[in-house]
Amino acid sequence: MISISSGRSIDGDPPAAMRYTEARLTKVAHELLEDIDKDTVDFQDNYDGSD
Repeated sequence: MISISSGRSIDGDPPAAMRYTEARLTKVAHELLEDIDKDTVDFQDNYDGSD
C-alpha cells in the first residue's frame, strides 16, 4: 500500500540521507483513507495517552 522512493538522481547517485526517503500511498491506500474524517472507527489514545 506504500510505494517507497529513495529520491535517487538520474545519474545514479545515492540519496543524501535516509531522512530524504519518500513514501507515496497506493490507490488502494487512498481509498481506505478516503472517509477517515467521518469517524467510522472509534480511535483510542496510544499507550501513554499522547496521541
